[in-house]
Amino acid sequence: MTPVYEWERLVLLLHPLDQGLSRTTIAHQTGLSRRLIYHELTTGQLVRDLGALGPRTRAQRPAKLEPHKPIIVAQLASYAELTAVTLFEEVRAAGYTGSLTRLKVLVRQVQPVPPPEAVVNFETAPGLQAQADFADFKFA
Repeated sequence: MTPVYEWERLVLLLHPLDQGLSRTTIAHQTGLSRRLIYHELTTGQLVRDLGALGPRTRAQRPAKLEPHKPIIVAQLASYAELTAVTLFEEVRAAGYTGSLTRLKVLVRQVQPVPPPEAVVNFETAPGLQAQADFADFKFA
């Protein structure tokens, strides 16, 4: 069963109780109903909720793609134009069991971005070249 109120709000109930304030005063301060506070304390639900909702730390585990990252970085360093689909086939052969989407995200982060091509303006002397626009114009 998931509690109705978030963890921080339930923790705020404990501090006034420790200070010896009455449950009615706590209800006025927190904006919760007296019935809820009485229920939480008499049934022990407050302690259960805080235990269930407490801040959790999740064990960090390496991503599926992490062991294969050196292969991807080396391939992209040698051949910058490789696509994620091509790399997916190579990494899949090396034992990668994850998705193509995760590989695409990594390729976008690692792949070098080519510099933008410079635009060269074509200029001619006056009178040597003519340009025409064949758009239709209607005048009302």
